[in-house]
Amino acid sequence: FLFKALKIDISLIYILPKSARDAAIERLHAALREGALTPTIDSILPLASTAEAQERVMSPGRAGAVLLEIG
Repeated sequence: FLFKALKIDISLIYILPKSARDAAIERLHAALREGALTPTIDSILPLASTAEAQERVMSPGRAGAVLLEIG
């Protein structure tokens, strides 16, 4: 695939000062609400399946995030 005008900004939000971190989190939430950001989820597993989740994270060919459900 060829991408034109592709811009990727990477920020380590957790190391930002609080005010900048809060603003970055709000921008992410706004992008999610507007549909501009669509995360790809490979699987959602219960917390008790942490070992399986780790195996999925480490496996080749995974398409998306592996999430743990808490609660």
